Amino acid sequence: MAKLNYFYAIGKRKESSARVRVFRGKGENTVNGISAEKYFPGKVSESVWKKPFEVTETSEKYYFSAKVIGGGKQGQLDAVVNGIA
Repeated sequence: MAKLNYFYAIGKRKESSARVRVFRGKGENTVNGISAEKYFPGKVSESVWKKPFEVTETSEKYYFSAKVIGGGKQGQLDAVVNGIA
């Protein structure tokens, strides 16, 4: 079996579902191919998706890529955070 270069998880919230890959190293956090800062605009949203990395003190060690479907932006944000955590 091939060694994966990332951790994979699925996060869900209400009608939203997120397939999240967390990679080691530095890179851009993306959601559906768009920068996470642009996909979830605003300081409050940014602090929400950064929280799992801040709590574990790994914000400089990992980054993520997520594909989300369903629901609204808040549900999608929560699904991404559940997947990261």
